[in-house]
Amino acid sequence: GQKRRNAVWGDDPEVQAMCELYDRPAEIWGFDPKAGARKLRTFHETSGSNHDRQPMRLSYYGGGHYDSIVGPGHAENVSRAAPGVTEQARIEWSRARAACSDVEETKQQSDVAATEAAELDLALAASRSDFDRQAVDLECIFSEVQQLEWATSQADLERTNEELVHSIAAQSAREHDRVQDLEALKRSEELELQQALAMSSQGATASGADDEQLQRALAMSAAGGDDFERALALSSAQVGAGGAADASADELQRALAMSAAEAGPTGLDPELEIALALSSNEGGGGFTADEDDEVMRAIALSRQGFS
Repeated sequence: GQKRRNAVWGDDPEVQAMCELYDRPAEIWGFDPKAGARKLRTFHETSGSNHDRQPMRLSYYGGGHYDSIVGPGHAENVSRAAPGVTEQARIEWSRARAACSDVEETKQQSDVAATEAAELDLALAASRSDFDRQAVDLECIFSEVQQLEWATSQADLERTNEELVHSIAAQSAREHDRVQDLEALKRSEELELQQALAMSSQGATASGADDEQLQRALAMSAAGGDDFERALALSSAQVGAGGAADASADELQRALAMSAAEAGPTGLDPELEIALALSSNEGGGGFTADEDDEVMRAIALSRQGFS
């Protein structure tokens, strides 16, 4: 923008453009009244294609004014081409370089895009690998959980089976104990029965004498019954004959006395006692018909008492 002003000359950009246009470096010299001439600046000195060419030397006097310094060998470095040919060639070269630069830039951009795409692919692959690893880890976790649940269910089943076996064993033991108790009770009852039978046999043996005495008493009672029958017959004969009563009175008294003796001191029937008393009071004079009935009733009652 400054070059468009009056009295303003080009500075570094123009010098740099001249160096690129003619492919030569440039040296800016200045004059110092004390030190003399001295080099102030250089341009385009690092270009790879200008090492065999002499630099352009310019003298700077301030105010943007440059003068060309002509030294030894100046003519040898002056271009022999027609004016504008060298400049046009450099312009074409610059355009080609720009195009190549664009291509290179495009290539670089393509390389960057490819690199970014490759990096994206790598990132996606890493993400996919991480996802697959997490899926595998989840499957492993689920598998471990399933194995743990299976082991827990197996342990519960084994514990249930063990408890069932213990319950069955306990019930079997109780049944066995109950059977043993029943058998023991049965043996105890059989033993008690045998002891009772033995005691009964011993009691029967010990009471044999009493049974014999009882048999004798029954025989005596039967004998006494014969005497009663005889007394009844005598009484009937006395009632029928009248005068024979005195002859059988003694036998009747003896029969009544034997009955009284067999009955014991406390077992004599009251009517039999009356009959004995009547017999004693009559003293051999015989019984009347009423008295005879009483005697017969007394003897019958006595026989019922001993039968």
